[in-house]
Amino acid sequence: MGLFMKSLSRLTLFAFLFCVMIIPARAQQKMDTEYAKKIKEYTTQSEYLNDMVDHLPASADIPTPLDYFGTIAGAADTLHYTKQIYDYMRTLAEKSPRVMVRNIGKTEEGRDMIEVFIADASTLDNIDTYRSYLNQLSDPRSLNKKQSEEIIPKAKPIYYLTAGLHSTETGSPEMVTELVYRLAVGESDMIKNIRKNIIVGISPVTEPDGRDRVVDIYRWRSANNNVTPNLTYWGHYVAHDNNRDAYGLALNLTNNILDSYLHWKPTIMHDLHESIPFLYVQTGKGPYNPYFDATTVDEWNKLAYNDVNALTRRDMPGVWTWGFFNGWAGNYLVWIANNRNSIGRFYETFGNSIPQTVERHLSKSSTSTEWYRMNPPVEETMWSLRDNTNYMETGVLSTLDYTAIHKQEFLENFYRRSQKAITDGKNKAPYAFVIPKHQRRSLATVRLINLLRENGIEVHETNKKLSWFNKKKDVSDKNKEKKADHTLTDGAYIVRMDQPYRTLVGTLLDVQNFPDRYDAPYDDVGWTLPYLYQVESFKVKDPSILDADMKLLDNDLQPRGTIAKKRKSIYLVNNTTESQVAMLRLQLPDIPMQITEESFTINSTKYASGSLVINTDNLSDDEKAQVTDKATELGLDLTGTSTPDVAMHEANIPRVALVHTWIPTPQNAGWWRLAFDKLGIPYDYLSMQDFRDMDPKDYDVIILPETYGSTADLVQGTSKAGPAIPWMKTELTPNLGLIDQTKDQREGMGYKGVANLKTFVEQGGVIITDAGSASIPIDLGFTRHISIQQTRNLETHGSVFKAEMVDSTSPIAYGYPDTLGIYFRQNPVFSVDTTVGGRDNYMDPDWLKDAQWKEDYPRVVMRFRKNSHDLLMSGMLKGGKELAGTPAVVDVPVGKGHVVMFAPHTFWRWQTHGSHGLVFNTLLNWDDLRTNWPERPRKEENEDNSEE
Repeated sequence: MGLFMKSLSRLTLFAFLFCVMIIPARAQQKMDTEYAKKIKEYTTQSEYLNDMVDHLPASADIPTPLDYFGTIAGAADTLHYTKQIYDYMRTLAEKSPRVMVRNIGKTEEGRDMIEVFIADASTLDNIDTYRSYLNQLSDPRSLNKKQSEEIIPKAKPIYYLTAGLHSTETGSPEMVTELVYRLAVGESDMIKNIRKNIIVGISPVTEPDGRDRVVDIYRWRSANNNVTPNLTYWGHYVAHDNNRDAYGLALNLTNNILDSYLHWKPTIMHDLHESIPFLYVQTGKGPYNPYFDATTVDEWNKLAYNDVNALTRRDMPGVWTWGFFNGWAGNYLVWIANNRNSIGRFYETFGNSIPQTVERHLSKSSTSTEWYRMNPPVEETMWSLRDNTNYMETGVLSTLDYTAIHKQEFLENFYRRSQKAITDGKNKAPYAFVIPKHQRRSLATVRLINLLRENGIEVHETNKKLSWFNKKKDVSDKNKEKKADHTLTDGAYIVRMDQPYRTLVGTLLDVQNFPDRYDAPYDDVGWTLPYLYQVESFKVKDPSILDADMKLLDNDLQPRGTIAKKRKSIYLVNNTTESQVAMLRLQLPDIPMQITEESFTINSTKYASGSLVINTDNLSDDEKAQVTDKATELGLDLTGTSTPDVAMHEANIPRVALVHTWIPTPQNAGWWRLAFDKLGIPYDYLSMQDFRDMDPKDYDVIILPETYGSTADLVQGTSKAGPAIPWMKTELTPNLGLIDQTKDQREGMGYKGVANLKTFVEQGGVIITDAGSASIPIDLGFTRHISIQQTRNLETHGSVFKAEMVDSTSPIAYGYPDTLGIYFRQNPVFSVDTTVGGRDNYMDPDWLKDAQWKEDYPRVVMRFRKNSHDLLMSGMLKGGKELAGTPAVVDVPVGKGHVVMFAPHTFWRWQTHGSHGLVFNTLLNWDDLRTNWPERPRKEENEDNSEE
């Protein structure tokens, strides 16, 4: 009996220990039963929930989202403002040693951006040590092999999540409130392993300005019978494009996240998006950016298939990868990581935008069974914000767990990619990019160099003679010496490729050649920055360039303009087509200036047409100081001379209106507004609704940035069924109406607005259209003899093309070379009819034809290259014959005024600095555009005229 009892006791102990091992760790920790009940309540179907997120640990000291907000994450009818989310994160940091909050900057509207870190308390206590490890691994030049082998086992990856980047995708800022709590409080083996082995970083609201506005419109919806205003503004300037700013670095959020990356060097960055069912995990289906390291794509796949497997084996349908995104462009926010040897990735979950449970009907293309989607979403489902939370949080927990388990592999690959970048830079062409110091557009050169440095790229300079050999040596003559085929004698900037951020250097400076066998993605495929800046750059294939005498730049370049030492009554400012020339004129409205109508040479210096002439004889000492101070600040040279012997006209300051629409999101107008604000270009900000009450005499130039609304909608608005939909700052919606406001978003300009706009241009005003907005004056019948072609074979999405000047005497072309690179996206493709008169034009006298020509016929200023084989500079082009030789810039006379149409985007994502001058020439010469108007061609008669 005693032996039996001892055996039973051993069995009981074994059974107990076995149960301890197999019972989920959450059972050993007290659970918040009320929270779990709410999770189940807000989840619409059992298969949308799993054992990772169907519970939440309880804590006596740290409040759950339910304790703090009164609702769980993903609850119906609830969205939280940025400050509420931040306050909760700060509360967690105050109460838990495992949570840390850090401010990383401000938005354009002054809201804070913060980041939250979660790890073991001991890790956070020594966070700077772990930061130093990652920073050392990011630059192998500072380590030998032994040092790296010592650091990697001690280092911890930082896995950095960005939530709420796209404001209409409302779920992720809610989800991360629960995620941070779970990671801080949970005691399961998985959670403890995550805290022990990695550092989780989170930007809980990456677009705070837009977040607060989207909460406002949901509040308005809830109070107005479920009518939802259009989220007209997300951020202060742009909407969806806040995820396309990694090349231009124009937005505060981009710079804040970049600064954070450069501070920490996160191993993985992960952007949480919401758009497609139910969870898409990014891998990219190609073509891939050729500068990416192969292990970057390999780790995309490893992480993705782990996530797909983790959710699918929990019977969650609709988790898939591959078939959505390609992997070519590097302008997305998380490409901050991919371009710098870390891993950047994203999710797309199925958000509703509104926190309500809604019946969703999915297309066949979203629910078909494919090799990359073996367990597809169902065609019809009720979908809630909590469903979205479950999918997103489960995916994130799975990927954090995987990263924690494989932490050394991720760190080794991060170090290896950084090391390989340097090795490849020494052993593979190109070895460097060389940018001459002294260029026609020297200030644009400075801007480009400073942008590279802002990106963390090393730039060297030399003031000595620099030579290199790019062509292959002629081996037929063994005695023939290898002679350099490129030589610069007066200084250059050298961007070496043997540096850690080699991938980023190639991405920004090299030419993009999108493979013909692939369909174009929906976004940019070509963006070579030297082309878009109109800055000369050389790709060097000679390794000896790395041995040149050069010095690393340790500060941004600060150009200062020079003032003529010899006192003369005339100051000249050469028109380099750089923005600073227009800034000088427009920021000194009270100083009289003139513009030259042709090029000229004084003292062996050539001045371009459109140069500024400032006569100081009639200026006060204070006004003279304004001129010299402003020129010096802008980096412009003031040459003292006598009055040049060329034709000139007054540079009258225009009153400019920059126009947006309420019906589609005014994003492209936002890029114009951002550029004008950064450059200090004065303007009034109007909506098309304002045309109804506009006095046509109030403005001289009206700019119509591209809009995606039809002309019919822009005139008549959208359906008036239901109540008016305002965009106003009120007690209910305190974050709306800050940029502009309206009593009803649905209203268009109306026929009164059309009449006022027509009167404006006919009385001498200038309308500038941007790409697709050219259809507005054409559709309204303002213009004659110009149309937009419907192309059948043309395919190009955001590429750089060669353009050539047709009429360099036009003020719009002042200062520009014969050819330049321009950014173009698919349309419009213009057609200009230069046939004067009707079919029987032989009957019209010449004086009438001449009058018609001057009154109605467009002046083509610039066209796309006529040779379709020499048209594309960077990106992709199919069906190029439909674009080759077509007008790119057209000046159409309308009454006493003009409609100036630009086929390219001249202000695009703070990248197209080389095209800004086309618009600024138009502004500075708004009342002199008819200067040197071309004579009527004399070959317009039809063949039938031979019978005359």
